[in-house]
Amino acid sequence: MIKVWGKTKINNKIIKDCIVKFDEDFSEESILESVYKICIKFDIPRPIILDKHKKDMHEFLLMQFLPDDFIEEVDFDKFEIEIFEVTVE
Repeated sequence: MIKVWGKTKINNKIIKDCIVKFDEDFSEESILESVYKICIKFDIPRPIILDKHKKDMHEFLLMQFLPDDFIEEVDFDKFEIEIFEVTVE
């Protein structure tokens, strides 16, 4: 199972957060789908996902988006995605 924690921050304080759960194994497609679900829930535009973001996702299980990563104007300093792999026994 995978849990994806999305957060928007202003001055390093969490303004909004939510968790999306997946019963499947870690895959780039499922993580990117969860990013889009979180954006819909927060009513924010989708960020532009660059190779840097994908690399951070695979290496650190973390993606950070700044206002420059969005085409539209946003009202937060940072949008973070943390990925947690949960093993169920």
